[in-house]
Amino acid sequence: MNSSNKMVFLPLMLALVAPANAHHSINFHFNPDITISIEGVVQEFKYQNPHSELFIDVLDENGVTTTWRTEMTASSTLNQQGWTAEHFLPGQEIKITGYEARRDQNTIYLRNAEFVDGTSTSFTFGQVVNGEVVGDEVEVGLNVLGNWVRANAPTTEDFPDGGPGSATMNNNPHLSKLTEVGLAASENYNVVTDDPNLNCELPSILRAWRQPDFSPTNISQNGDLITIQHEIYDLKRVIYLNQAAHPAGLTPSRVGHSIARYEGNELIIETTGFIPGVLIPHEGILHSEELRLTERFSVDEQTGLLTMSWIATDPIHYREPLSSSFSFARSENPISEYDCQVATKLE
Repeated sequence: MNSSNKMVFLPLMLALVAPANAHHSINFHFNPDITISIEGVVQEFKYQNPHSELFIDVLDENGVTTTWRTEMTASSTLNQQGWTAEHFLPGQEIKITGYEARRDQNTIYLRNAEFVDGTSTSFTFGQVVNGEVVGDEVEVGLNVLGNWVRANAPTTEDFPDGGPGSATMNNNPHLSKLTEVGLAASENYNVVTDDPNLNCELPSILRAWRQPDFSPTNISQNGDLITIQHEIYDLKRVIYLNQAAHPAGLTPSRVGHSIARYEGNELIIETTGFIPGVLIPHEGILHSEELRLTERFSVDEQTGLLTMSWIATDPIHYREPLSSSFSFARSENPISEYDCQVATKLE
C-alpha cells in the first residue's frame, strides 16, 4: 500500500464481478461492472442504517485533498458479521476497492478495504440461511410466530439494471399487468430520485418484507391481536384477528388497516385503507388508494422455512393482480433500533 496517501484511481472494467446476491439497490446508484480503487486517510465512519458511510481524505498528485464517500450495507447487517462502530478509525491509512458511482462524484461502494499493515476487511450481502424444523411443541396454527430473517437475498437479475433513464423499463415482470394509468405512473417514476427510501421513508409494507440485509422481523400474538415488528424503519404493525371486516371511516395511512384469520396452519392478513404511494420502489410500481393487499404465511414442515406470499389488487393501477413470495428462516437475532439516516451528499 502506498504510505504517501497519493490518490490511486484505477478503472478496472469487469475486474470484480458483482456477487449473485448483491443488494439490489446498489445497481441503481453504482456500476458493478466498473471497479475502482482509492487510497487515503480515514476522516469519519458513520455506522448507521440503511447504509453505513466511510469518508476518506485522498491526496492527489498535485497535493490537493479530496474527500471521498464510501458507501456500504446497513449497520444492522454488519453487526451480524462482527463489525462495530470502531471498525474504521480516524487517521487510519487505507485503500478502498469497490464499485464506481453512476452519478455522484467521489463516491464508491466498498467491496474491500486494505489497511497499511496488509490486513483487509470486507462484508457479504448475506447468504442462504438454513431454517430449523418447527418442533411438535409449537401449537397448530401458531407456528408462524417468532423471529424471522430472509432465507435468501434477491439476485441482481431480479431487479432492473439501474442504467440511465427509467429503470422501471428493464426486466420488470409487473409492467404487463398495469393499466394505462399504472403504466404512466411507472414511466414518470424515477427510481434514482423518487424512491422514498432515499429520505428514510417507508414506501410500503412490501418493502419491509423485501429487506435483503437480513434484518429480523418478529411475529407475535396476544389474544386477538397480532403484532409484526420489523427492524427496518422500526415498523410496527398491529393486526386484528377474527375481525370480520374493516371498520368504516378508516383514516388512510402508508401501512393501512389489517385484519387476519387462520385457515389451518396458514395465517392470512388482509389490508386496506392505504394512501396512494409506491408499492415496489425498485421496480417503480405505484398504487392508488384502492390498493388491497393479501399476505399469506405458512411454515414448511420439512424445512421450517416460512413462506410469505402476497397478492396486490388495485383497479386503478393494475389490470390483474400482482403477486410474489419470499422465504424466511427462524433467527435468534434480536430486533435493534433501526434509526434510519439519510445518506450524505458531498458538495
